[in-house]
This record gives sequence, structure tokens and C-alpha cells, in this order.
Amino acid sequence: MVHRVEDGSDEVQKPAHGHQYYSVFCASLAVFSIGTILGYASPATFQLRRPIPSTNNTSEILPYNTSDFTSYDEQQSNDDYNFTLSNSEINWFSSAFSIGALIGGMISAVLMCRLGRRGTMLAMSVPSLAGWLLIGLGRSFGLLFAGRLLTGVYTGIGSVVINTYIAEIASADIRGILGSGFNVMFSCGVVFAYFIGSLTTWDKLAFICIIPPMLSCVLMFFNHESPTHLVAKGKVDQAMKTLQHFRGPYYNVLEELSALERAQHDASKQRRSLADFKRPSVYKPLIIVIMLMVLLQLSGVYALGFNLATIFKSSGSEMSPYGSTVLVAVVQTVVSVPAAPLVDFAGRKVLLIFSSVIMMLCQGCLGLYFYCLQSSPEWTIQYWWWVPIISVMTFIIGFSMGIGPIGWILMGELFPINVRETAISICVAVNWSASFFVIHYFQSLQFYLHDYGVY
Repeated sequence: MVHRVEDGSDEVQKPAHGHQYYSVFCASLAVFSIGTILGYASPATFQLRRPIPSTNNTSEILPYNTSDFTSYDEQQSNDDYNFTLSNSEINWFSSAFSIGALIGGMISAVLMCRLGRRGTMLAMSVPSLAGWLLIGLGRSFGLLFAGRLLTGVYTGIGSVVINTYIAEIASADIRGILGSGFNVMFSCGVVFAYFIGSLTTWDKLAFICIIPPMLSCVLMFFNHESPTHLVAKGKVDQAMKTLQHFRGPYYNVLEELSALERAQHDASKQRRSLADFKRPSVYKPLIIVIMLMVLLQLSGVYALGFNLATIFKSSGSEMSPYGSTVLVAVVQTVVSVPAAPLVDFAGRKVLLIFSSVIMMLCQGCLGLYFYCLQSSPEWTIQYWWWVPIISVMTFIIGFSMGIGPIGWILMGELFPINVRETAISICVAVNWSASFFVIHYFQSLQFYLHDYGVY
């Protein structure tokens, strides 16, 4: 397919997009899998928890309804195997994912250098398969923790290599849209886990979640390697063929290939050392991306997502916890679609400011609701029962349109090629370290500060 635009009297070729979209879709199935890993925590911990906690001492008097939405009752799930987890074990089970993601992020640079982007995406399927099998077959805290840890390793590797791969194969005119597709597929994975989790047990859900990473592995086997990696390995002829494949048969790739060779030549002349991070072209984008990663985690989006069903149950909402959780995830997916082109058209800075303001207001509303719930529960539930679901949905909208995708997009765009792998690994390590502390200590903060204090 040939794309041409008029530029005065001369025609300027534009790259074809078909193969780029297909390759990004194959890689994004792994993102879908990451979404199922994060989404799995909410229905699983809701079913495994012993007992359902009352984080602000209001649950005992709340007339919540958990039967209207088609769901698999959590108590029935526990009775099937006489197996539950204490609150402390639940905290470790949830946060084990972040520990694994930290490990995966730290080894991702070595894997990408040794195996390539495509090879790394194939190799990371192993911990995913092993992790889901351990969770599905496990009937002890140790096995569940190990399984959750391994799926976290998959997430840590994937969050680095997928963004790098997309940034390196995408042409400049659609790089932002393709990068934002990460958030869309992630949201779809979360919806999948929430919805299926409302219909079945936590162990059966684990077996179902094996399917997406295996499908991604099969499709990536027939996909092409990143031309940037091929140039780095001295395979220039193969890189040219791969670049031509991604840009279309009628697009002149020589200029782009020459740019890749020059960048690689410049990078090879510079020995990698800590001194690289003293250069403004490296440490400035590194500081920016690290701040965005920390902001993303401190916003509480993962802590909220991992505990959505429990949060909605303790809020006294008339909607069932499962129904509210699925609805929030669907909204996140729908909003992620227009958010993708907005990243290119509205600009990163504007969306970050807009996103931060929206999320701040929603957290404030949620905190105010729980404060009123503790002081006047009957009045609050009668007139303001809708506040939690609206606040959380709007919070997710703000997250999906700014902080959610932009940090990951900038991670693949800003770093010089000679330090890209190391810099991205550092950012991902910071991200998952912050994630661990937020997720692991979320319920402790609820206990000491109450729900309203946390939000």
C-alpha cells in the first residue's frame, strides 16, 4: 500500500502502516496478559480473603447487596476447598506481583541485549505459564505467592521490552498512537479478568489466564525483530529488509536506516558507564520518567484496582462489588481508545496536568464520602451511594487519559540509544518498587488512617 501526500509540486512518500499495526497487535497481546495479571487480584483476593475486612468499622451496619449481579459468591469459593488466606497473606499475595515485576525489570536489559526484543518476548512466556499453573493448582500460601511472583516477572520484563519494541518499529507519524495502544490492551485485559472472575472461581480463572500469553508467544514467533536491535548486532542487511517490511515496499528506508547506523556508531564509540548519566541528555529525561512512574504509583491506581471489590463492598453501595468492579474496568477500556490519539494531538504536558487534576478531585470526593459514611452511615448511603462508583470511574478516566499511558510512552522515546536499555530498566525498577510499597501497605494505611484518610 502506498501513501502519498502533496507537498508543493513534489510528492512525498509516507510509510505504510499495515505491518506496523499487526506487529504491535501481536506484542500487545502480551500487554493484554499483563492486564489479566493485575486484574486477577481483585476477584481472587475477594474470594480468598478470610474474612471480608471492615476497614473503617462500618461494614457491620451496612446493608450492602451482593446478589443482583451474576457472580460466583466468594464464600462458596472458599467452602469448595476449605482454603482461605489471612489479611497478612493477602497483602503478600497481592504485592508479590510487584516484587516479581521488579526482578523482571532488572533483568530485562540483559535479555533484550542477548535475545533481542522478539526473543525476549518469546522467553518471558515461560514464567507466565509456570506462574499461572502454580496459582491454579496451588492450595497453599507458598505456591500462590510463588505463582504470583512469576507472573510479576513476566510483567516486569514485558513492560520494558514491549514499549521498547513498539517505539523501535513504529514510524514517527503513528508512534504516539501505537504507544497508547498499550493502555487500551492493558485495560481490556483487566476487564477480562474482572468479568471472568465474577463468573468462576479464583483457580479456574488462573487457568483461563494462561491463554493470552501463549497466544502472544505463538504470534510473536512469526513476527519480525526490531531493526534497531539488528543494526546493533551488525546485521545491517537483515535490518534493511525488516525496516522495509514495516514501512512498506514503496517507502525509501535508506535515510532511516542510515540514522539508525549513525546512532549505533555513536553509541559504540562511547563506553557505557555511570558517567553517561551525568550528561543532561540522559539524566534529565531519566528524572522526568522516574517522577512520572512514582506519581503513577502514588496515585493509588493499582492499590485501588487490586482491592476494588472489597472497597465497593465496604462502601455500602447498592450495586454488587463484582458489578461495580466490571463497570469501572469497562469504562477504563472505553476511555483508553480516544485517549490514544489524544496523546499525539493534545500533547503530553497538557494531558498530564488535566489527568492529575481530575484524579486529585476524585480521590478527594472518595475520601469525603468515606468520612461521611463513618459519621452518618444511613444518611450517606441513602443520598450519596452513587459517589464511590462515580468517583472511581472518573478517577480511572483521568488516569487513562494522561498519567497511565504517557510515562510509558516517554520511556521508549526520550533516552539515547546507548543508554536506552539501562535507563528503561532503572525506571521500571523504580516503578515496581513504588508499586510494592503502595500495594503491600495499602490496607495497613486503611487501618491506621481509615478509608477517608487514605484517599
